[in-house]
Amino acid sequence: MRFSDTLKTSKPDQKPHKLMKKIHHHITTASICGMLAFLAPATSQANFSLVDSMEGANNWTGAGGIVTDPANPSNNVYGITAGETTPIGATLGLGSGIADGTTGTLFFRIRSTADASGDFDWVFGSSIDSPTDWGDYIGYGGMNSDESRTSPGEPMFVRDDGFKSVGAASADTWYNVWLVLDNDGKETTMYYNTGLGTPATDSSTLFASGAFRNVNTDAITTLWVRNNEPGTTGYIDDIYLDTTGSNLANPIPEPSSYALIAGMLGLCWIMLRRRC
Repeated sequence: MRFSDTLKTSKPDQKPHKLMKKIHHHITTASICGMLAFLAPATSQANFSLVDSMEGANNWTGAGGIVTDPANPSNNVYGITAGETTPIGATLGLGSGIADGTTGTLFFRIRSTADASGDFDWVFGSSIDSPTDWGDYIGYGGMNSDESRTSPGEPMFVRDDGFKSVGAASADTWYNVWLVLDNDGKETTMYYNTGLGTPATDSSTLFASGAFRNVNTDAITTLWVRNNEPGTTGYIDDIYLDTTGSNLANPIPEPSSYALIAGMLGLCWIMLRRRC
């Protein structure tokens, strides 16, 4: 019901204070519902911009392709299966990226299978445009089960002067990863945890910092993933970028958040219908 309809359908002998109360209710309810509809997407995105969800065209260059999520048949992800010739990788453009002298946050989810020996080596992070070798990486991390390169039981690493272990990781598990890329101080701080929608501020989050491998004055405009373990598949999904600074929110709302928003909007609709 529109505001003007409220005036038209009111009884002639309706007392002024009752009329104003009815008008006030409509305005208040509509305002609350409007605010919910406006705030829901802003809250879920948390200042991140979606780069790629793998639900459309293949925007990557290199090996691999869009495949079905091994944990969710209704979801598409990007996957790279390594053969005997490794490493094998692919790149994705990040638009104008993170300018020199500024800080931005790259978020994505990663996962890897293991070979018959339980090994995996899945690397992900920022690089120069058109990278070809390890020295082209800028700020990056990975999952490497080789205990000669990472600490025992802590295969998740961030690149520093070598590999700096961040914490435990297992094959066949999805991890949320935040790479806070300081393109002024030339340093990466990597955060990771599990759970759809879990923010990096959660107490379960592990993190560590390391210096950029390739230090230059260019914008960071490329995401580069490499699978280095024959017989395994590395996966990546839900890539978001915030070019305004460090952002430890999770751009993917928890399933309960969707249900809450839907429920609140449904309640608003019922309230409006009952008063019309």
